[in-house]
Amino acid sequence: MARFRDPRIQTLSGGTDEGNWNIIGGTFDPDTGIINAGDQPQFTGDPLFSGHYTVVGNICHFGIDVDMDNIDDFGTGQYYMMLPFTSHHNIVVSDGCLHDESTGNQYAVLGHIVAGSDKMNLFSISSNGQHVPFSDSLNSPIKLDELDNFHISGTYEISPL
Repeated sequence: MARFRDPRIQTLSGGTDEGNWNIIGGTFDPDTGIINAGDQPQFTGDPLFSGHYTVVGNICHFGIDVDMDNIDDFGTGQYYMMLPFTSHHNIVVSDGCLHDESTGNQYAVLGHIVAGSDKMNLFSISSNGQHVPFSDSLNSPIKLDELDNFHISGTYEISPL
């Protein structure tokens, strides 16, 4: 009788790493690409960002949650988040959602990552389907409130060292 091994067992036993990282985020100028240009979000304490990642081989899956309860000022410019590792390819991750607690509405959040970078620029989707900067100062997709929150996750190939 033939016996088959589940290929996931072989992959996972070959080097899985799980963990958390110090999630950094802020705003940047989408025209110049300069990080921390303009006013940065202001918090009443440590930012309420949490995240996790799992690496299998050179593939990383990540998840980030952002609770806005302690944000006094949402800043100006487009938002970004730093990933745990540098991406090998240009990629868009689209497993994100902004929850507008005052209306119960939800909006798509996407992350654009450029090859060779660990900075994920955040976007939303306009009514015509375009990716537009996720920015409170542009009311894109909405004017944010402390009750709101968002999460984003995705999978990407890590750049070789």
